[in-house]
Amino acid sequence: MKPKICRNVFINVTVIFALTRLLAAGTPIFITFDPPGSTFTSPSGITPDGVITGSYNDASRATHGFVRARDGTISTFDGPNAVFGTQAYGINSAGVITGWYCDAINCYGFLRASDGSCTSFSVPGAVGTFPVGINDNGVVTGNYFDAAINLHNFVRSRDGTITTFDPGFVPNNSGIINPAGAITGYFFTPDFLVRSFVRAPNGAVTIFDAPSVCQQGNGTFATGINPAGLVVEV
Repeated sequence: MKPKICRNVFINVTVIFALTRLLAAGTPIFITFDPPGSTFTSPSGITPDGVITGSYNDASRATHGFVRARDGTISTFDGPNAVFGTQAYGINSAGVITGWYCDAINCYGFLRASDGSCTSFSVPGAVGTFPVGINDNGVVTGNYFDAAINLHNFVRSRDGTITTFDPGFVPNNSGIINPAGAITGYFFTPDFLVRSFVRAPNGAVTIFDAPSVCQQGNGTFATGINPAGLVVEV
């Protein structure tokens, strides 16, 4: 079996770089934390100044959102009228958090401002809206299910305008967005191969595949995009 040289080199360089930075800065400090009453804590986003958001389960297995301030103070929250849980995912530099929650009828996206105020939204016609990423301009991206339970992608501008898009057969991950509003992710083709895409801020979608030596499993999984538009995949 041919080794995945490309992927191994990236991992080794990343580890060496990380160790170099840690050694230069001194011994790293690890801090553990849990929201009060948590039985399982899942952080998912962090700002440049160290504010963390994510979700946790309580003793009854209900899911709630949390935000941990830089000083360690933890605040917990739920979406309006949430019944089946609140999932917090992305956070931007202003402390605005996005994610989703479900009531007895539907699942909705939310934006939670740093002052705790919450705005709900849905993709028109969706039976479930699931935001994942938000940039510093307040642009949100994620997935939604239509009435036929088909999965699609969306992007919500700061003024609330929602645009839907589909790069391929079954979108799977479209929650990664950079400061300029470029979005990346991956999707399954009809024969269940995985391909990646980049959606430019103007809406143009480019589909791509990594060289075969760099691919993981059955295709290309884009997992990150930086301010310059460079994409990383596994």
